Amino acid sequence: MKTKSKNKKLRIALGICIPLIIIIAAALAVVMKYGPTFGFYLVPPSAETYGKNALSTIDKNGIFAGNDEWKNTYNECLKMIENAKNYDDTYDAIRKALSVGGGKHSMLMTKSESQDTTESYDEVLPTVSLDGDIAIIKLPDFLGTAEAGQKYAKVAEDFIHENRDKIKGVVLDLRGNTGGDMGPMATAVSSLLPDGELVYYHYRSYDVPVTLKNGVVSNAGTGGKSLYPEEKLNVPVAILTDDMTASSGEALTLCFRGLENTRTFGAPTAGYTSVNMLYNMYDGAQMYLTVAFDKARTGEIFKETPIEPDVATDSPLEAALEWLRG
Repeated sequence: MKTKSKNKKLRIALGICIPLIIIIAAALAVVMKYGPTFGFYLVPPSAETYGKNALSTIDKNGIFAGNDEWKNTYNECLKMIENAKNYDDTYDAIRKALSVGGGKHSMLMTKSESQDTTESYDEVLPTVSLDGDIAIIKLPDFLGTAEAGQKYAKVAEDFIHENRDKIKGVVLDLRGNTGGDMGPMATAVSSLLPDGELVYYHYRSYDVPVTLKNGVVSNAGTGGKSLYPEEKLNVPVAILTDDMTASSGEALTLCFRGLENTRTFGAPTAGYTSVNMLYNMYDGAQMYLTVAFDKARTGEIFKETPIEPDVATDSPLEAALEWLRG
C-alpha cells in the first residue's frame, strides 16, 4: 500500500512539474528570441550577437530598410562585426546601417553620450504674452519627464484659460523648437485644436494617429491630459517656423495643417518630419531608429522633407500679427 501511495504521489508531482518545466522552457525561449528587442537579456550577448541584434532591429523596423541599397549595406555591416571583440567594435557598423536603413534622423548614442545629453538638458518652459488681443505663445523643445511635461503644458494652458475672453487670435511660435516629446506640446495648445486625429505616423505598412479626445493626447510621446478639456478657443492661429523647427516641432506644426483660419509664417522647417523609436542596448548605448514618416490630415506624407511656410518672410511675427488683425 505504501508503494502504491508513493507511486501515486510521484505521478502527481510529475504531472505538475513536467507542464511547469515546459512552460518555463517556452518562456525562456521567447525571452531569448524577443528580449533583445526590448533591451532584455538573460545572459550577456557576445559582441557579434550584440551587433546582429541591432542590425536585425533596423532591418525589421527602419523606415528606409528593404530597398536594394539597404540589402547591400546590411550584408556589408554583418561582415564588419564578424570579428568584433567588444561592443564598441560594432558601433561603426551600426551607425552605417542606421544612416541607410533609418535615414538622417536616426543615430546611436553611447552610454556616456546619452548621459551627457541628459545632464546638459536645461528645462525651458513656454513663454506667453498678450499683444493687445493677440496671444503670443512660444513653445520650446521638450525632453523631460512626464511630470515635467505637465508643468510645461500648464504654463500655456493656464494663460489661455485666464485670457480666453480677451484672445482674438494666437501666434504659436515654434521657431527653434528642435523637437523631443510632442505630448506636452500638443497638450499645451489642445484648446486650439479640434478633437480627433491630429497627425499620423506613417509606418512602412500602416498608419497610427495622434489623437485628442476630451483633453487627452494619445500616441504622442508621454501624451498628456488637458487641465481644461471642455474649453476650445475658436480663433485664427498663426504658426511661426524656421530652419530649427524640427522633429516633434514639425509634427506639431502639422497638427494644424488643413485647419481653417490657420497659416504658417517664416522659413521652411528643418526636414526631420519623421518618428524615432528608442532602443536601449545591452551596454547602455541608445539607438534612435526612424520608423515612420509624418502624415498630415490632408493626406500629405512628409518623408523627411521641410514644411514650407504659407508665407515666406524674414519678419514672421510682424507678418503674422498683420494677418491676424487684418
